[in-house]
Amino acid sequence: MRSRVWRRTLAAVCVIGLTIVTVCSCGSKEAVGPEKMMDAFYRLLIYQDTDPIAKLGVDQDEAKETLSDYRKAMTSAIQKQFKAAGISISQSQSEEIVNEINGALKKLDYDVIVKEESGKKASVQIVSESIPYQDIFKDASDKTIRELEPRHIEKLSDAKDLLVANVKEGFHNAKPSSGKHKKTFELKKKKVKSGKNTLLVFFPVDAREMGSQLMNLAIGKS
Repeated sequence: MRSRVWRRTLAAVCVIGLTIVTVCSCGSKEAVGPEKMMDAFYRLLIYQDTDPIAKLGVDQDEAKETLSDYRKAMTSAIQKQFKAAGISISQSQSEEIVNEINGALKKLDYDVIVKEESGKKASVQIVSESIPYQDIFKDASDKTIRELEPRHIEKLSDAKDLLVANVKEGFHNAKPSSGKHKKTFELKKKKVKSGKNTLLVFFPVDAREMGSQLMNLAIGKS
C-alpha cells in the first residue's frame, strides 16, 4: 500500500462537492514555485489534466483517483441539481452532462500571475475566462418548454430526455466569455515528508476555499 502523507480537500460549490489531493514525491530540496503549483491545480480541477501536477511529484495513479472522485461528485451534484427542480435523471444521463461540462471548461484560456513572493509566502492571481454555467441550464429549460408542445410529447420520460439533450447541447456549444475575471490566492511554503523523501511546495493557505473559488471563476459565479 502506498504511503499517503498529505490529504487536502478541494471543494467546488455548485458542481463538484469534494476532491481529495494526495501528495507524495521523490526527494527534492528546491521548493515548487507558486506559479507552477497554481497552474497545476487549475489544470487538475478545471481541465482534468493530471500531467502537470504529476510532474511536480504527485503520484500519477493518485492524481487519477482524485479525478475519479471528482467526476463522481460532479455526477452526483448534477443529479441533485435536477432533483431540486423536481426532475429525476439517471446516473448515465448525469455523466453525459458532466462530459459536456468538462469539454466546455477545457476551452477556457487563463493566466497565472505571481503578484508577490517573499520567503515562505506568496500571492498568486488566476485570470480566467468562464462559461455561462447557470445561463446554459436556464436556456436549456426554456428551449425544452418551447419544444414540448410542437413535438406533442406527453410522456415525462421523453420530456426529461429532451431537457437532458438540450443541456448537453448547451454546454457542447458553449463559448468562453469575451472577458476574463480574476481571483487572488495566498500560498505558503510547506515541507512534506514521505519516508526519506521530501517535497517543498507553495500550497494554498485554504485549499478548500481555493477549490471553490477556482470553480466559481470558471463557471462565471462571483
